[in-house]
Amino acid sequence: TGSGKSSLLHTMISSAALEYSPQELRLVLLDFKKGVEFQVYAELQLSHTDIIGIESRREFGLSTLEYIDRILSARGEAFRQWGVQDLPSLKRKHPQVQLPRILVVIDEFQELFVEDDKISQQASMLMDRIVRQGRSFGVHLVLASQTLGGAYSLPRTTLAQMAVRIALQCDSADAMLILNEDNPAAERLRHSGQGIYNDAGGRLEANQNFQVAYLSKQEQLERLGKLPAVALPYSPTTNSIGRRVVFEGHKLAIWDTQSIRSALGAIPSSSTNRWTLGDSVSIEPAVIRTLEQAPGRNAMIVTSHDDLVASLVASWIKTNETSAPLVLEPIAANTTIPPNAFWILDGSRSEDLAIQKLLVGLDGHPACQVHANRDIEEVFKKLEIEYQRRSADPLQRHGSLVVFILNLAKFRELRREEDYSFGGDPEGASKPDAVLNKLLSDGPSVGIHLCIWSDSAATLSRWLSRGSIRDIEIRVLGQMSANDSNQLIDSNQANRLDRNVMLVHDDADGKATKFRPFTLDSLLEK
Repeated sequence: TGSGKSSLLHTMISSAALEYSPQELRLVLLDFKKGVEFQVYAELQLSHTDIIGIESRREFGLSTLEYIDRILSARGEAFRQWGVQDLPSLKRKHPQVQLPRILVVIDEFQELFVEDDKISQQASMLMDRIVRQGRSFGVHLVLASQTLGGAYSLPRTTLAQMAVRIALQCDSADAMLILNEDNPAAERLRHSGQGIYNDAGGRLEANQNFQVAYLSKQEQLERLGKLPAVALPYSPTTNSIGRRVVFEGHKLAIWDTQSIRSALGAIPSSSTNRWTLGDSVSIEPAVIRTLEQAPGRNAMIVTSHDDLVASLVASWIKTNETSAPLVLEPIAANTTIPPNAFWILDGSRSEDLAIQKLLVGLDGHPACQVHANRDIEEVFKKLEIEYQRRSADPLQRHGSLVVFILNLAKFRELRREEDYSFGGDPEGASKPDAVLNKLLSDGPSVGIHLCIWSDSAATLSRWLSRGSIRDIEIRVLGQMSANDSNQLIDSNQANRLDRNVMLVHDDADGKATKFRPFTLDSLLEK
């Protein structure tokens, strides 16, 4: 709006980084508006930064507050052991202990409270705790917003705990909300960058007029770029995750084999069939689902965006490559679990360029077979034979076979009919739609899992019966109407997704988790 808020935040952050070393100051930066305000600090890999959120999501904001709350708890315990009550007394009593202050800057913080839900309630509780207790432990919160008006904001009791108020050019209503009911001085500010600093809870007599110091982008880059790189601290009282987290909510995630392998290793599961869907939208490891050999362990992908589908298919195959070393125990003497295999039934259209790119990238892959939609009857005959072979030996543990059906609407042979007659003709062959429904209900128990991409919930319901849809426990959804979302997961959560964010709902535990799929390029890298 031209008030100078962005300039003020950059000046504050940059001057703090120039004045204090990374051992003295840690930065946690969150931006909830549509923009890349804090991108510069990620690009510079500023050593002071622990968390940078660019176009942050509410889930990421909440998990950041939880991260700060864990640090407060760790510092509280450490202070009790050291016999001190605050940071100044720690420095006097134990000068050898280096405990940096933590500056948390949240731009457009009211976005955390735009919905009356658990995220809003938990964020309000955590923010109140940080405001009340943080200063003693060296944790300081800076909240910025274009306006404090409207229904969505922090409780007044929390704001009342914040003694330092800075008001830039605004109307009288905001002026009195920011400062005090009897202090509308900010409405008289006329120029960009003019402000009032007040460190007495907004009392009129404490007003100090000032002009924001302007820091050009070029000078900012030059000054911060000269700062030496310093290794990130790793301790419960400073950085409890041991790495810098950069969240870019408007972009797809980048596959990182090392962190994915670490996340896979932390999951206790007897299944070797795991699917890394993408990066969590909170400060959590990658979102991973396991497909045990049990009823219902099939998957659906419902979105109109083929690039997201290509990413999900590639990430499942990539997970298999990444987690192969994690198969620890043989199933019998001199026997190991056979490697997972992937069959792709390609019903993509000419405009589905990401799918075409995926198939080119998988050409020659030892674990993958690609079949055109004209081969549907032959493929399902083979699947029926394979299912019967596996079913005949129920005690044998089979390797997983994942069958991707890409673009369900292109496979008319799979559309449901009234009479399925599985294995009904003299040669034992059944119609593809009958085999499909049999595999959905019984295939996972013998290691055959289906993953069906449909462009909409309507297509799914035309092709599959309600019973068959119930046999698909893992439901990966992109942007869709509230009606479609409710039809698939009994919630309208998918209606509120952004373009590059999806959610996975698993009927096994009833939980829905949002994530950012990986870029296809990062998945196809050798």
